[in-house]
Amino acid sequence: MIWILLVDDDPEILSIAKQYLLIYPDFIVDTVDSAHVAYSLLEKNSYNAIISDYFMPDMDGITFLRKVRSFNPYIPFIIFTGHGNEEVAIEAVNNGADFYLKKSYDVGSQFFELAQIIRLSVSRARSDEALFDSERYYRSLFKNMLEGYAYCKMLYDEQGNPSDWIYVDVNEAFEKISGLSQVKGKLVTEIIPGIWDQTPGLFEIYNRVVVSGIPETFELNFTPLSIWLRISVYKPKDGHFVAVFENITARKLSEERLKEIIRDQQTILENVPALIWFKDTHNRYLKVNPAVSRIFGRPVWEIEGKNFSELFPDLEDTFYSDDLEIIQSKTSKIGVLEELTTYKGDHLWVQSDKVPLFDDNGEVIGVLIVSTDITERKTVKDAISNANHKLNLLSGITRHDIGNELQIMFGYLGFVKEDNQNPQIEEYIDKIYESAHHIERQIAFTRDYQDIGVQSPIWQNVAAVITQAIRNIDINPIQFQVDISGVQVYADPLMIKVFFNLVDNAKRYGEKITYIRFFGEERIDGYVIICEDDGVGIEEKFKLKIFNREFFKHTGFGLNLSREILDITGITITETGKPGIGARFEILVPEGKYRFNTQIS
Repeated sequence: MIWILLVDDDPEILSIAKQYLLIYPDFIVDTVDSAHVAYSLLEKNSYNAIISDYFMPDMDGITFLRKVRSFNPYIPFIIFTGHGNEEVAIEAVNNGADFYLKKSYDVGSQFFELAQIIRLSVSRARSDEALFDSERYYRSLFKNMLEGYAYCKMLYDEQGNPSDWIYVDVNEAFEKISGLSQVKGKLVTEIIPGIWDQTPGLFEIYNRVVVSGIPETFELNFTPLSIWLRISVYKPKDGHFVAVFENITARKLSEERLKEIIRDQQTILENVPALIWFKDTHNRYLKVNPAVSRIFGRPVWEIEGKNFSELFPDLEDTFYSDDLEIIQSKTSKIGVLEELTTYKGDHLWVQSDKVPLFDDNGEVIGVLIVSTDITERKTVKDAISNANHKLNLLSGITRHDIGNELQIMFGYLGFVKEDNQNPQIEEYIDKIYESAHHIERQIAFTRDYQDIGVQSPIWQNVAAVITQAIRNIDINPIQFQVDISGVQVYADPLMIKVFFNLVDNAKRYGEKITYIRFFGEERIDGYVIICEDDGVGIEEKFKLKIFNREFFKHTGFGLNLSREILDITGITITETGKPGIGARFEILVPEGKYRFNTQIS
């Protein structure tokens, strides 16, 4: 397919050109009427060709061409215009245009010619770019590869046995890894005396590859240089071999350290029912316990030493991203909920704790994963959640129906109140109104109460939640102040209703109130969020009762709800103000349920 960007300030030309070009099934055409818009699209999309008008008001075609060529020298650029002349054509070509085509009245022929030009340009550009990329790739690979590279010629004695090799060429990484320099044209026995005696197996492997032509990969304790190497060797031509190697000394040391840790925990590994995995930083299972073996349906020895893709080549490893995050951040992930599929196809839910393992230098050398089967617990929890959903649905329908009946009641009461002339009846009507409003508040309370604990608690910025809570309250003329900054609290998402109720009650029942202030302080038993005002306050005999439902001027609905919301995460609320001076509510957040911005990573 060829993806074309067509640029012209005339919408009619764009429409006609697109219709003609889409006759060809291998063309995809995007149209824009501005060179500026086209330039922004080039930053997002990988077009195969650009067709641009010359004369455009915001940016002419030549200026557009220069901008494109500044970052993409290969994309075919065709000037397709009805306003140009020979000078424009020369200028276009000099600035990197691939073709210049003047619009004509023979529309069918011109678009046929344009299609051929597009195909020719794209084909040539793809060939040029592929050749350049190939040359650049192989030119830079040898120089910049992190692995050591040695191109060698094998030498033999009179009996035809391998006796030495000569270094034909090496890269910079060879010298960095081995510490050997100026080796080109020299014999290995000259550079590393005694290599034959210390690593005779190396000669055997290299010669086997030279003779058979079959590549091999192996790990070797290269004692002459006191390093571990992972070597891949292949035969480029007769009598020669290429060795590509990397220093794996650090990994080997890490593996030894992990093996020590594993040996220390062997008794636990063998006997606990939880799934336990030790993995290195390359996603290999270094040690697993029998519980993992049962899940995989393979013996322990067949799992250890392999990575996930080697064990299950047809499955996607959805867990490795977690491992990488732990390795890079050097921090644990606790209580991760994951779904596992056993070799029998059964689905298990596990809760996993994933902990980085460190060497003596503080570097991560692996990950310990302990997974507990919570399938039965989750099944029960899901059943309860489903039942709660149905109950909430039922209560919602019931509230809706009662609400409708209340509206009908209020309507008829209104008619009666207008027509009534009897003061005694008027009093009865007012009492019915009051009772009906009580029912209305109770319905609202049940709606809010059923939402408590439905969603998991989250970390919330206290100042931001308070600010959001008062948006729907007309606070004037009361002065309002929030002196809390950089504090987060772990609470139910409905915590916003707590602050709303405190402010709303203060405004409604404070009588002489002129200010409301929120502030906080850290104490021995936790962090306290304080809401105080200068209203009439609350009498001592009511301080505990106000948190009961439907008590004291009907504020109990909101305060009882507030107490239940806070209690989800162990937060308490008390009233400590002085009657006649003002109300003061103290919300105590226990240790571990609050944090400051400086503690947040």
